[in-house]
Amino acid sequence: MQASNNLLEYQATGPRLRPRRLDPAKWNRWPLELQIGSSLALAMAVIALAYLVFPNPAEWGKRYLLVSSHEGFHGIVGFLTGGTLHNIDLRADGSGLAIVSGHHLAATAAAGALFPVLLGAILVVLGVTRMWMPFMLMFVSLPLFWLGYEHRHIIEVQTALWAWGGIAILTAWFCPYHTVRRGMVILIGAALLIGSYDALPYLWVEWVDGPMLAQGPPIGPGASIGQIPSDLRIIADEFNQSGIDDVRALMLSTMVVILFLAACSIARFIFIYRR
Repeated sequence: MQASNNLLEYQATGPRLRPRRLDPAKWNRWPLELQIGSSLALAMAVIALAYLVFPNPAEWGKRYLLVSSHEGFHGIVGFLTGGTLHNIDLRADGSGLAIVSGHHLAATAAAGALFPVLLGAILVVLGVTRMWMPFMLMFVSLPLFWLGYEHRHIIEVQTALWAWGGIAILTAWFCPYHTVRRGMVILIGAALLIGSYDALPYLWVEWVDGPMLAQGPPIGPGASIGQIPSDLRIIADEFNQSGIDDVRALMLSTMVVILFLAACSIARFIFIYRR
């Protein structure tokens, strides 16, 4: 009976004393910080090399990836809040428009700016920690293929989206090297975060051009002919705010919190698994 109790006690306490292990197929015996740093350095080197060798394709690839994510999340959140997604329109100049009806206006408008940052942060965290890499590459590639097919009449948009999606699929299915997989996951996440940073001036805009309304009257006070309210103007109107300053501060704060939590997740991973 005493031996049995000792065995139960060992079984209860043994796993707690056993050191945590990382998957040896993804991690070697080098210091964890060095391996994570090399993953980040690889992704940043690819981005820098792309801008040095192919600056225009790299810029447009980043822009189309961001606008497809921006408008796609408008459509997804609009659908999830009870609306109907009619169309996602991506344009050759790097702009876009999601046409949704019957949805929660504030949530749908906020999703366009916030969710690309959230997705980018999640991809960077999962790439750094080497978790769910094939799944995340598949998750990202499928909507890119769909949007590329829907915009096959705009060769620039289709080429950029299918290039992102094709590389992600090939990496997830056929690449045996975890270094390349994690580099690709981090690369997509970093492109979304860099694109979101470049798009920050949009948070200071109240009215944007609406090409389909070019011949119509102004849509709201302060708007020019053919202009429609920006995402922040829509949110401010929903909460009866005359200006967008408070909404902009809230959006920026939320983005900072997302990035802070991502950094904390990476730090916690290093703390737990460091040797």
